[in-house]
Amino acid sequence: MTTTYPPATPRKRQTPRLEACIYQYTNTSNLSTIVKVHIKTRIVTVEGPRGKLVNNLGHLSVSFSTPEKDKIFVELHHGSRKNVATLRTVRTIINNMIIGVTKGYKYKMRYVYAHFPINVNMEKNKETGLWDVDIR
Repeated sequence: MTTTYPPATPRKRQTPRLEACIYQYTNTSNLSTIVKVHIKTRIVTVEGPRGKLVNNLGHLSVSFSTPEKDKIFVELHHGSRKNVATLRTVRTIINNMIIGVTKGYKYKMRYVYAHFPINVNMEKNKETGLWDVDIR
């Protein structure tokens, strides 16, 4: 008694997407006049009304190009699936930097303890005008 099986069909291998476009960042039409993005040798510098942020992306093997004024292309050549995942990461890092220099971020912290109580003291620094948080 012989059992015959249908011939195995080869699975199609999906080719990974090799470039991600960072579009004009939000609905604001004049954002390109407010925010300046400079990229040189994978060091990304974003300047805006709230300050300047610098991030070194030298450990990632991606290349940047600017085909138009308000567009930044992040490209990766011959990448595996894990390498292609860095495209979205780079795009998100740059978008978060842009949000940081335009709107800023607000951090909220909740103090929870299981057994030992937590004491938190906030004091304003007279030299810098910033708040110092002491957690004991």
